[in-house]
Amino acid sequence: MGKYSTTSEYIIVDKEIWSINAGYSKAGYPLAIYTKPMKAIINQLNAMTKQYSRVLVIRFDLHLEEYTGNNEQLSKFIKLLFNRLRAKYKLNDIGYAWCREHERSKQQHYHMAIFIEGRKVRTPFSLWEMIQDAWWFVRGGHMTKIPYRMVNRDDFQSRQDAIYHLSYLAKTRGKGYRSLQTKDYSNSRLK
Repeated sequence: MGKYSTTSEYIIVDKEIWSINAGYSKAGYPLAIYTKPMKAIINQLNAMTKQYSRVLVIRFDLHLEEYTGNNEQLSKFIKLLFNRLRAKYKLNDIGYAWCREHERSKQQHYHMAIFIEGRKVRTPFSLWEMIQDAWWFVRGGHMTKIPYRMVNRDDFQSRQDAIYHLSYLAKTRGKGYRSLQTKDYSNSRLK
């Protein structure tokens, strides 16, 4: 993930200050956020809002039935889901970010967000079944729906709300429990 993290409630990306959800532990200590993935998430959302005036941000969690030492199931899931999304909605760009976490349970889980053109897809309700089906198809497990956000390019507060919501993916807790060649985090490479 990288060695750089912050407990600050703010991060600066491209001369803009964004509020992030570093949060606090049960004991009241500030929790840390990895800065590199957080900046990547913001950059991918910014790339989408440069391209599209409305961007639907969908966040969900993917749970596995058993531990795996790699992210192969997630890679297959992303490829399958994105092919289905492109076919059904005629999407040109799909942004994404995901993180792998492994804490108390025997198997890892993933937090994921996708960014889709908001004029073609206005709500995630038609997508939830497609996401769950793709995850089951690659022998994942169950999916947990997380509230979504609609981001409007010219509405700073809608962008801020989405970034705060997405900052959970960059938290340091639960990361690093994997083999060295396995990633804790990845994102799209939209420009």
